[in-house]
Amino acid sequence: HSEGASAHFPPGYSAMLATTSLLTRRDVRHGAPRLLSAALFGILGATSIMLLQAVHANFSIQTLSLLTLLSFRPLLNHASLATSELPFLTALALAILFFIWWSDNKRLLFFILSAVCCGVMCVTRYVGIVWPIAFFLTCLFFQRESNVRQRFISSLAFITFAYIPLVLWLLGWKLFGAGESARSIAWHPVSLELVQHGLFELSSSVCITAIPKSVIFIAILLVGCVITKRLFPPPEQTSPSQPNTSLLLLFLLGLSTFGYIVFLMLSISVLDRATPLDGRILLPATWSLMMILLVLLHLLMRQNRNIVAGYMVVLFAFFWIRFLFDATPLLADLNREGIDLARPEILYNKTLDFIRMEVSQEKVVYSNTPWTVSLVSKRNVRYMPSKTAYTSGVVNQNYEKELNAIAEQVKKGEALIVLDALYSDAVYDPPTQQEIEGIGLIAEPIKSTERFRVYGQP
Repeated sequence: HSEGASAHFPPGYSAMLATTSLLTRRDVRHGAPRLLSAALFGILGATSIMLLQAVHANFSIQTLSLLTLLSFRPLLNHASLATSELPFLTALALAILFFIWWSDNKRLLFFILSAVCCGVMCVTRYVGIVWPIAFFLTCLFFQRESNVRQRFISSLAFITFAYIPLVLWLLGWKLFGAGESARSIAWHPVSLELVQHGLFELSSSVCITAIPKSVIFIAILLVGCVITKRLFPPPEQTSPSQPNTSLLLLFLLGLSTFGYIVFLMLSISVLDRATPLDGRILLPATWSLMMILLVLLHLLMRQNRNIVAGYMVVLFAFFWIRFLFDATPLLADLNREGIDLARPEILYNKTLDFIRMEVSQEKVVYSNTPWTVSLVSKRNVRYMPSKTAYTSGVVNQNYEKELNAIAEQVKKGEALIVLDALYSDAVYDPPTQQEIEGIGLIAEPIKSTERFRVYGQP
């Protein structure tokens, strides 16, 4: 990472990638991220089941949790990419699981493991700093058998242990790092449109809006009612779960959703207005909401055993429909070279294939969507200059100078420009096709497609 990137991102995920690459001898940019994501996705699924087992949820609800994970497209998509959300979410699930086990039997090992996972969250994403506080409050509220002093000492020990890795890294950066932090403080409150988009992203995981989906849903529901009554009759007696454990899990999951979203709002408003409230950034909140619904369903089923079949049919039918419409097409888009679970119009784009196969490694590639281009073309791709600063919105006075310098590189045959015609962002404001062609650059007609245009000689 450059100095700016090192200041912008905590080192946790980079360390995970480097370790995975070292142990497996896979490329740190492509092979290692896929191996790490696959392992973390499996750990997340197992941890979700063990959390439900901790409250004595029955087998059908545990199975439902796996179906939910497998049918949630953003989770599957980003489980194949090099992003920090999945390791953060897995660390969160493990931290909650170890904390519940410690709450049940007071074994010091589980207490330490929970604090370690919480520390991993802190150094993986900055939002992790809210979680030691959440566990601190839970220690105070749910240790009924201990006196106030013992509860406070346990809570203080947890929060101290969890913050140590982040504090050491921040001190190390402050003492030994050079350059300015990549983040700048400026007030740009979250827009109503961004909030609405975030709410839509969260609700889309539990809503069916399309008429064809609804018709198929009803059909599967009717068939499922008959099958479920035969295969899953209501049990004669359910295993009693500990109410305190269920309440503790709901409390932590509720804080997971509330604390995560509040931190996002503050971060966007003060530090980084470029953060989108999309499926990727909201993954931890979505997982928490999913687990809350499953635990509530478990508690409801304990109260009335006769509704087991009906609820299970409805939820099974819904998640399988979502799997058929979302996850199945996603799995069908597997890259032939194992780079990414990407959309076919990008994956098999002849322009990006051309960059990967024919463009010299000595040439610099610039793009308004460098992440997409780099994933498919396996090239280091640089951002085009933006008209405004990415975090503060301050006008970039050097914009024209930077753009002209890139144009000179292109004209000398030292660089290429790849523009995505469908790119749109309210924050990052790169040059348009008209601007590029206005400074004398011409798109390569043979190598360009309707979506991606290439400027420069190969």
